[in-house]
Amino acid sequence: AESVFENRSSTENRSICLEKLAFVQPLVFPGDEKRTVQLIADVQDPMITNFKLISFSSKSEAEEDSWIVHVTGTWKPEIENRQPSTVNRQLETGNRQPSTDLYHQMQEHCFELGSAFRWVDTIRKGENEVLCEMKPPRGMSDVTPFGLHAGLIDSCFQPFFSIVEPEKDKTFVPFTISRFQYFGKLTQSFRSIDSEKLLCHTQFRHAEGSEEESVMLHSRLFNPNGNLIFETEGLEFRKTTRQVLFKNLKKDFGKWLYQVEWQPATQDAQTIRPESPGNWLIFADNDGLGETLADILEEKGEGSLLVYAGKEYEMENQRHFRIDPVSKVIVGRSKQ
Repeated sequence: AESVFENRSSTENRSICLEKLAFVQPLVFPGDEKRTVQLIADVQDPMITNFKLISFSSKSEAEEDSWIVHVTGTWKPEIENRQPSTVNRQLETGNRQPSTDLYHQMQEHCFELGSAFRWVDTIRKGENEVLCEMKPPRGMSDVTPFGLHAGLIDSCFQPFFSIVEPEKDKTFVPFTISRFQYFGKLTQSFRSIDSEKLLCHTQFRHAEGSEEESVMLHSRLFNPNGNLIFETEGLEFRKTTRQVLFKNLKKDFGKWLYQVEWQPATQDAQTIRPESPGNWLIFADNDGLGETLADILEEKGEGSLLVYAGKEYEMENQRHFRIDPVSKVIVGRSKQ
């Protein structure tokens, strides 16, 4: 989201929306491998831009089949800001829990976070909802060029892991996001909001028919004045295994052991003969293949017209023609 916003926004407090985000492949690779990550934008019109986040190895930059698509989605400006709903006041007065409990639970879910992605300060839990106070991690530099840090966005999704029990070798990963809307830049730098924390309100529900395998999340981030900074709707988390997440790390040696070899086969289909002879239009070559085909057809009582490539339209006789194959007018005339 941060990368897309920095590339598409030029106004100070413009509302921006991402829709139909799909997390196709996790960006996972061995520590000794170097990969180039690029954001590709396809501008449909001034109001809609489709984008992809891809990566490829520096050794295989020219090979398109080595590219991996990680995220797809659509960007558009949102003209009207919707009125956000209020935070549950009872939740605001609930018992606070330290963020250390949350990050311990995330470790049990196989997530190890760097300091820049630890914005959650305290947590208050309700029924299918969580309220977090957010503040910049220690040592965080001032506001990013666009004003929205990737670690802050990610931290608003982390409370999800406080409501699901960890399972051995399994975890939940983001799958799709229906809508992510940013309502404008932060009015203060990260340093100045340290004393007045941001509030993140997150609600959860199980996706229909998914039982415990899929959970939907709705998250909103407010500044200290109660104004909405961004909102995430329809973020779906799905349960997966470590083997699935890290399958891209395994080298595929299968193609090294096999090769394609065509085998001859008999044709069992019966020959279909027309009820009456017809005329065949043959676009012939200069090596005699077209002429041979015409002779075979003639032996079977069929007529034919042979057309050769030439510089202009020319009728040599009733059966032989020449046309300029790149001229639409002449090709159309030959069809007549």
